[in-house]
Amino acid sequence: MLGKYSVLPVLTLKLNCKYLAEEIYFMYLKQEQENTFKFYKEISPFQTVNIDDKDLQQGKMVKFVKTKVGFVQCKPFWNYMNKYRDYTSSLIKMVSHPDFVSYVDNDLQSLGCLPFEETSFLSYPITDEEYHRQNEIIINQERHKLNIHEKINILNYVINYIHNYYKKNNLEETYGIEEVIYNHYLRYKQLNDLFVTGFVVDNQNFIYGM
Repeated sequence: MLGKYSVLPVLTLKLNCKYLAEEIYFMYLKQEQENTFKFYKEISPFQTVNIDDKDLQQGKMVKFVKTKVGFVQCKPFWNYMNKYRDYTSSLIKMVSHPDFVSYVDNDLQSLGCLPFEETSFLSYPITDEEYHRQNEIIINQERHKLNIHEKINILNYVINYIHNYYKKNNLEETYGIEEVIYNHYLRYKQLNDLFVTGFVVDNQNFIYGM
């Protein structure tokens, strides 16, 4: 694809009209983007699926991942992606963050919050209002730093707990929990959603988050 700053000056000189040159370039850009999208859709190892409002209302979205080429099924997508994800580097990034995994002095259950063990395996464990209420409590706690080993132990506990739950109950893992936690970290770091909590341990040694 030809770049804007290599094409537009030539078109402007040829046509002697900046507006017309820009219109032609953006038509060319749109066509190239459509061709690129079509190409990647053809070579993609995943088949896209159609998602309608009924699927959204029934909570079926947990079975799909939204990608640039459309919605694809979770399991084959994560099986493919996990082959190329270096979780060691992801773990290093997460535990290097100053407060993504941290400690709070209070008993969060006494404040009406649920630890992750009670909410991890339900599609919609609580209402939106209750979800935001609990997250607001967690977010507004004063956080204290943990050392690297403590952070690693907490993240490994969360990952192993969920893996063991699926195994114990003969359930199929529809997504990679390591990938979910790392995506949670990316959202936490980017501050696009102020209700992303990270992970905290309270004074009763219960873990909250995600």
